[in-house]
Amino acid sequence: EGLVLTPSGTFLVSSEGDASRDVDPFIRELNRDGRTLRSFSLPSAYLPGEGRGVRPNLGFEALTRTPDFSAVLAGTENALVQDGPEADLTRGSPARLLRFDPSTGRPTAEYLYVTEPVITPPFPPGGRHGAGLVELLALDATHFLAMERSYGMGTGLAVRLFLVSLEDATEITGRPALSRPVSDGTGADSPEA
Repeated sequence: EGLVLTPSGTFLVSSEGDASRDVDPFIRELNRDGRTLRSFSLPSAYLPGEGRGVRPNLGFEALTRTPDFSAVLAGTENALVQDGPEADLTRGSPARLLRFDPSTGRPTAEYLYVTEPVITPPFPPGGRHGAGLVELLALDATHFLAMERSYGMGTGLAVRLFLVSLEDATEITGRPALSRPVSDGTGADSPEA
């Protein structure tokens, strides 16, 4: 799903895996011939299992690196199974951003990223629809452009771009699950991390 060129000329790739077949998501470094050089370490919360992990086709969609290559960030398209619901017509989904040290391939931080709801209802009603985080572009160590895609069967696709800052982001490192959604006072539901 994601592809990043490193300063040394190798590639970082991300995959959603296939949760319906218990295939784990991954982030790997490949050489120019496509040979795997190493795999990044993922917290167990992301691995498919009973009541946990990435959902089918909603895992690591977004991948970026900071311009100075001090960090690599991967984002899930929607919530992990244990974190809350998928995005729908009335609410977004509590996705996760996972920050890695590129020299070790180990996670160093984790952040909550709540997606927007689906923009247009499907036609006919009850048809397939979805929305989520599909791409990140690091502008510096804490600021990113985030692209979200929304889909409604019969109504098409829509794309939204956001400027995202991690300066005041909710840090969720090490939490195997997020709390159930609660009201944030605006009438919309948001997860409590």
